[in-house]
Amino acid sequence: MNPLNDLPSPPSSPGSPISPVGTPILINEKYPLSLKVMRLKKPEFAVSFPVLLESGDSLGSTKESYKTNYPVNDDKFYDPRHTKEAVDSNLIMDGLGLVDKWELPNIFGKIYVGETFSCFLSLHNLTFASTKGISVKGELLTGNNANNKTVLLDVTDIKEMASQSNADFIIEHPLSQPGDHTLIITISYLSPLDNTIQSFYKVFKFPVDNPLAMNAVKIFNLNEHVFVHLELQNKMDKPLFVDVVRLDPSIGYELTDHSTHNSGPPQEQLMQVGEIRRFLYELAALKNNNDPVTNITTTVLGMIELQWKGNMGDNGILVTHPIQHRMAPRQDVEAHMDGTLDDTSVFVERPFTLMCTLTNRSARQCNLVITYNNQKMYPLCADGSSTQHIGLIEPNTSVRVEMHLFAMKEGLHVFGPGVIIKDTTHNKLYPLGNLSQIQVVRDKGSKGIIPILNDVLF
Repeated sequence: MNPLNDLPSPPSSPGSPISPVGTPILINEKYPLSLKVMRLKKPEFAVSFPVLLESGDSLGSTKESYKTNYPVNDDKFYDPRHTKEAVDSNLIMDGLGLVDKWELPNIFGKIYVGETFSCFLSLHNLTFASTKGISVKGELLTGNNANNKTVLLDVTDIKEMASQSNADFIIEHPLSQPGDHTLIITISYLSPLDNTIQSFYKVFKFPVDNPLAMNAVKIFNLNEHVFVHLELQNKMDKPLFVDVVRLDPSIGYELTDHSTHNSGPPQEQLMQVGEIRRFLYELAALKNNNDPVTNITTTVLGMIELQWKGNMGDNGILVTHPIQHRMAPRQDVEAHMDGTLDDTSVFVERPFTLMCTLTNRSARQCNLVITYNNQKMYPLCADGSSTQHIGLIEPNTSVRVEMHLFAMKEGLHVFGPGVIIKDTTHNKLYPLGNLSQIQVVRDKGSKGIIPILNDVLF
């Protein structure tokens, strides 16, 4: 627990000054009630400078006064540089400045987003008479906007407090936003003298920082898969244990985690100060042909959840805002490349067959025809006719098509430009674009090259 000053603040009035960080406003007036505010938090290791005694001190020759058996020279002052090996071999906590106790900061201390702010309030009647009509109200102000207040405590049923008695309360609130926060505690009561309503308040201002920084959230598309790249950095002034870094996908997506940091037990996930880690997630849309097809351009991929712990067991949970991603508009007719027939290799100047799946995502029947423009397809071309009739495709159904092609040069070539799918029923054209890449190699068994292929004009 973190004790703070127990002096009450002056009565509420416009223009009352706000206290500095973690320090209440001082007053000169006396009140029958006293309020103490303490933050509930885990302690921290106490650190102090190690005290190395000299040989001339009263305890300088008493080895029992040391936790570490430092060597002592009776002829001159102790110099650790003269006995470095001996000191290193016997170095224990006091040599590092750590002592065998824990301590609590005398202010609110550092608070991070994701933690639960816990506070203990103790109201004490200082007088020798009872005080009646007491109410306690606790509010948390986020930022500088007076309208952005959250009521944490509102007690109005304390009818009477006997002399020297206490009324204790605990308030808790999860912190979800960084920046300055202000805790305002207001106490009202009936004056024992004239039975009028009196009040005073305390104001505590404290900052809330981000423990982890998301330096970059990048999104990439590959076919019908979406890849989310996350870069995470420890912004705290101490190491922390990262228990969970998880992307919760939205309904309709299947998640694959490619992050190597998420493997292994949580105790091995220690992040040093300033350390950066990268995570990669793959999202694939679940296919269900029974669902109606909609042309969605913007969708929510999911939210990233982070769970961490400090070196004393203090924990926090962070959940990011939904990750928005603008999807490419879906066409009524879409093509997906499945590969070559029987997964055979593609050799230069030899016919090959590509397997392609055409899907009718519209709500109407389509009559499809594929046209090949060999000049735009170069160095690939159609093997045979430049027109291929597919036929009728029902709504929300797919058909597998064989595309007979021919490669005139070896290398890595893009397939798609020059190929157009036409719906003759509704007179619409659907260019394939850069559908896939094809690696063309030279057959070692080939004995020659057809010389007229490179000179043919289509």
